[in-house]
Amino acid sequence: MRRRSYLTSLTTSGLILGGCIRDHRTEPTASQIDTPTLVAEDWRPDDPVTTFRVRWHGQSVDAFDITTNDGKIHQAPEGEENLILALGVENTGSQSHRFVPDTIEIIVNAQSHEHQFIESAARTFGVNGIQLQPADTISGWLGYSIPKNVTEARIVARPGGSDPELDVTYEYVEDRSLSFPFE
Repeated sequence: MRRRSYLTSLTTSGLILGGCIRDHRTEPTASQIDTPTLVAEDWRPDDPVTTFRVRWHGQSVDAFDITTNDGKIHQAPEGEENLILALGVENTGSQSHRFVPDTIEIIVNAQSHEHQFIESAARTFGVNGIQLQPADTISGWLGYSIPKNVTEARIVARPGGSDPELDVTYEYVEDRSLSFPFE
């Protein structure tokens, strides 16, 4: 039986992490805040092409420097926070398939939040995803702009983008050993 999430709202933004950018010279590389409790929901289609095991770890920050040498701090918009997911994606199945970051979203209070465009994430996962052969692994991170001070958020896979059928099983495993771009 195929599980589908019916979502009431889709939030997207063309801004980097939905935030603004400002110069910094003496500010820290990340301003950590309380991270909501994160739970991940596996996706199991009726007839999967392959399986992606997604190791993940999340951290919320008000602001962060995406790279240590760009001279910019990315600040969350008013009333929001940046939730960063460190990911390790492995194709544990027997077929080659494209991993498309657009399929991983965060659900907060029944509202869907897609990852925001971040140049470093696009270099890692490709603008339209990256082909993973069986046993291939790729690591990187995605950023989401979510409401501030939420207590719980869900990580889900959803059909759409360049994988409208989402015919890949997503198995999520929390892995606190994954690092973030601002550590």
